[in-house]
Amino acid sequence: MTDMTRHNFRPSPRNRGSIYAVVMALAILVSLIGLSAVAVGRINLRTASAGGDASTAELLALSAVEHATAVINSNSQWRSTYVNDTETSSMPLGAGSFTWKLQDELDSDLRLSVGGLQPARLFGIGRVGDARRMYSVVLVPTGTNLLSNPGIESGTAGYASDGGNCTLEANGTDVRNGLRSLRVYSRTGAGGGPIQDVTGKITNGKWYYFEAWMKMSTTPEEPAFSILVRKAGNPDQVLKKPIGQTPQPVGTDWTKVCASIYANWSGGADNVYWRVETNTSSQEFKMDDLKLIEAPAAGAPMPMAPARETWRQEAVN
Repeated sequence: MTDMTRHNFRPSPRNRGSIYAVVMALAILVSLIGLSAVAVGRINLRTASAGGDASTAELLALSAVEHATAVINSNSQWRSTYVNDTETSSMPLGAGSFTWKLQDELDSDLRLSVGGLQPARLFGIGRVGDARRMYSVVLVPTGTNLLSNPGIESGTAGYASDGGNCTLEANGTDVRNGLRSLRVYSRTGAGGGPIQDVTGKITNGKWYYFEAWMKMSTTPEEPAFSILVRKAGNPDQVLKKPIGQTPQPVGTDWTKVCASIYANWSGGADNVYWRVETNTSSQEFKMDDLKLIEAPAAGAPMPMAPARETWRQEAVN
């Protein structure tokens, strides 16, 4: 073979440069793919970690609610121990920590220590790394219900119209719970409503918690709970909730209302009644799931429990 022939098979400098460029491009592409895989892996890792922190923070928030409920039920002075809307000190648990706080649920004065047995909204906050979760629930007084037939399952037994100022009926078609509700209609005025004789169950000088599920027939209106005290030869004494408790209007859907009332009548009493009326109109209303609970003896804690229908997730910074 001649020298000229051998020269024709030798790669030119231009071809060698093209091959080098292709190899470099492939190397860069492979490097980019590798870096992208590493970046995606890191993102997935961070996402998984953040998701785990969020789940842990959620569990810590719920643990805070349980912890707070136990503390409150063991401390008869909790209403004066804790300040409205103020978080407790942070308590470490596992990989994070939790705190909790209370808010006055009924009184516009925003003081936990005023108003007797009013409910309080409890906030549980869990924190893990950058994750934050907060849940809240309303704590309500629990204990022996002093009312007879509170769910109206025995018809109108235990309830009466005060002097014919209304008509009572056990209603089986529009109930909040169970089989019946109490229908109150043909009211002669805003003061027309059911009463129940609780003589011997109500003690003068003690706080009482009233609760009921109610619905109005036409327009929203606030119901009024009271303790009615009668003594022969004396005018009636009507004990109502303290001034300052937040209004609780009830519309045409079932709504829970409550009140805290202090029994402080003067003189003796022949009969003491639980009573419900409305503030302004004589419209028909219905009631179900009624409660009347007495405060415990002095120095004993008032048992409080979360009301199931009041749970909610809250925004937290």
